Amino acid sequence: MSNSTFQQSNNGGGGTQIVLTANEDLVAGQTVGIASNLENQAMQAVSPNREQEVSLVISDSIGRSVLATCQIDTNKYVVLCSEAVGGVSFFAVIAELNDDMTWTLGAPSAILAFSSSGLESVTLVKVTSTSFAFVFIDDTTDGVVRVIGCTVSGTTITLGASDTYSALNNAYTLDAVYLSDDSIAVLITGESGSSGVVSTINNITFSGSTPTAGTYLNLNSIGLNNKPGVMVKTNTDEVAIAVNDKIISATLSAGTWTQTNATVSSGSTNDVVLGIASITTDIVYAVFAVSITELVVYIYDVSGTPTLVASGTVTVANANTGATTLLTDGTSVYLANGASITIREVIESGSDVLIPTQPAVDTGLTPNTNTDTTGIFKNVCQNSDDGFFITFTAKTLINGTTDIATLNYHIQGMTNLYTGIVQNTVSRGGSAIVKLSGIDGNQTGLIPGATYEPSAGGLRESTGLTPYTLQATSATTINI
Repeated sequence: MSNSTFQQSNNGGGGTQIVLTANEDLVAGQTVGIASNLENQAMQAVSPNREQEVSLVISDSIGRSVLATCQIDTNKYVVLCSEAVGGVSFFAVIAELNDDMTWTLGAPSAILAFSSSGLESVTLVKVTSTSFAFVFIDDTTDGVVRVIGCTVSGTTITLGASDTYSALNNAYTLDAVYLSDDSIAVLITGESGSSGVVSTINNITFSGSTPTAGTYLNLNSIGLNNKPGVMVKTNTDEVAIAVNDKIISATLSAGTWTQTNATVSSGSTNDVVLGIASITTDIVYAVFAVSITELVVYIYDVSGTPTLVASGTVTVANANTGATTLLTDGTSVYLANGASITIREVIESGSDVLIPTQPAVDTGLTPNTNTDTTGIFKNVCQNSDDGFFITFTAKTLINGTTDIATLNYHIQGMTNLYTGIVQNTVSRGGSAIVKLSGIDGNQTGLIPGATYEPSAGGLRESTGLTPYTLQATSATTINI
């Protein structure tokens, strides 16, 4: 750390301080760490135990899995679970992440039950901050798409009305995105008579919890090759769609969809799209598997006909599995890949896409191998408004007659290397004074004599699971 400045502390509490460049906005009293061994930058620190679990008991039965999630409000998520016992039953639960990083879980609400499997594809999508839609393909009726509206009050779910429509003779995959309050877009892939395999896009509007399907558009010239597509919102009433080796854009105006021309991504209809993301209006990131050991990430401008901005290749094992997708935290895009889910930032550099090996975050989570090729995170990971990646895993623990589905969260963008407590409020790029030892006097609400440990940029009562133990000397001071 040759560029760092060490100094003896002259303010209350004595000790030693270090001056680092802040790589995010920091407030006096926050626990921070050094971003990496190569950068003299301070960022919020979180304890090494970055993943925590909470048990979610759905009902007394077996064969359960987490199928889908969606975020409807700040740190509030809907989790859809299923259990296969004499058929399939579906339950939705509200999971809310509290400021202290604990979960509040609502009671399970029965959504639907099939006497047989009868379900081809399923997803959840936000409708408003207090409602969501359960969208699925009912294979008992030859691939008809069904939509059920649901409202949320606190952690209580109320089942609304349903709507059934058939844009295809036999639908078998779908995706859905939030457009605006009370309006969603649904992408469906399936068979359409003599036209073979096609994709259609439709908008569904809601009056309260009652859905009404609009007029669908058959998306042409995309060479489907029987593979599912994925979709992301890119602008007001505009979506980008990735399927096989194509990127297209579709715009909704006065209830009518218009498609722009498809653009070839990599030139091979054998490619499989694994994920799509957008953080800036009209700019789309998409990741394709071009072989079992190679991924290609593309960045497109979809303001008109999709135009390639940059691309890059990364070699990984099992590249075409469901363990690969793209994630965003609202400001950056990350590639998630690997047997235990490694997350790496996607960086644009001119016409190239760089996916550096370091720094990478290994969440230690093992993917659910039952997910399809649209990606494990497609249904089981969400982004928090506070910059977290919320990872929902499908664990099944049999205890007598009760299964337990487990929720995990992972905090991306924070370091787990605790260094000290920042002494000044500073904007990103400014000089952060970090106290390494001594007394910090920037705290509130501490219990004198109690021990604490760094967590998520703050302090929590010590769990004994980390090597960092700090003791409060008063309600506002702590001994580092």
